[in-house]
Amino acid sequence: MSEEILNIPKEFIIPKEIVVSNEMFQKIIDMLKNPPEPTQALIDLMKNNDNLKRD
Repeated sequence: MSEEILNIPKEFIIPKEIVVSNEMFQKIIDMLKNPPEPTQALIDLMKNNDNLKRD
């Protein structure tokens, strides 16, 4: 591995596999099929992000 990869803090590394229970897997599937409405915080974040875009 390169030195840059080794210097990434472990909390920022996402495992290639995530193990979930059958119950949690079903909740994930349900949320993907019926996503919740975005929260006001998410709407505000996306609006602010749009202002940062450059051509």
